[in-house]
Amino acid sequence: MSLRCSQKIENKKVQEKCDSFELERDFDNFSTALGNDDSLILIVNASICVWSEMDRLVFIKKDGNVRFNTTVHIWMENEEIHKLGTVEYTKATDSLNFENLFKFVSDKGISRQGVNSSVFTLIHGKDTLRLYSDHLLDHMENLGYFANIQRRFYPDAEMYNTVLEPTEE
Repeated sequence: MSLRCSQKIENKKVQEKCDSFELERDFDNFSTALGNDDSLILIVNASICVWSEMDRLVFIKKDGNVRFNTTVHIWMENEEIHKLGTVEYTKATDSLNFENLFKFVSDKGISRQGVNSSVFTLIHGKDTLRLYSDHLLDHMENLGYFANIQRRFYPDAEMYNTVLEPTEE
């Protein structure tokens, strides 16, 4: 039986178990399941072809509210580091939230293979969960989903507002 922290439990022993966040069980419900003063780290492999980028998000729950900050590392000719600041994470009621993104990628059931890479790495304490892409188009779809979510929280961040303009031939 898998418990969710949003469930009401009468038995004190079971309640204590429910209060502790378990990455494998709670990753797609982390904003609710994290305990107070608890944190979750998300590492995003945003590299594609010759573009080399890694985003690091740190989620912290304090007084029942989840806030996160984002640091973007871009390695091209030189290393660029962009610290985007801390924002409050409010889980959107539509599909553009991190929990739905993690579930979307997880539900694909893609395991580590020789040539694929983990697009999302979640870290809680000593536990690590990796969510994989299958091929380039899948990787791009997952990163597009991520960028759409980030755009809500960082509307002025250039790296999440890239739009390809159609060209005339």
